[in-house]
Amino acid sequence: MANVELKHCPFCGSNNVLASQFPLDYPNWNVRSFVSCECGAEMHKDGNIKNCKECMSSVINAWNKRKGGK
Repeated sequence: MANVELKHCPFCGSNNVLASQFPLDYPNWNVRSFVSCECGAEMHKDGNIKNCKECMSSVINAWNKRKGGK
């Protein structure tokens, strides 16, 4: 979904990481942006359709800036 390269998973080291969004509820247009790995590690941030690009950017930046791990 995003054009930013995701770093490998800090827990298992896999490069099979996915960034995506999905709707949480229709009437309020809330969405969840998330980055997840095949091992089950995940980071997410909830927002509104009006700021979905900022939510996605925020969660990708958080994933890429995490410390420790492999």
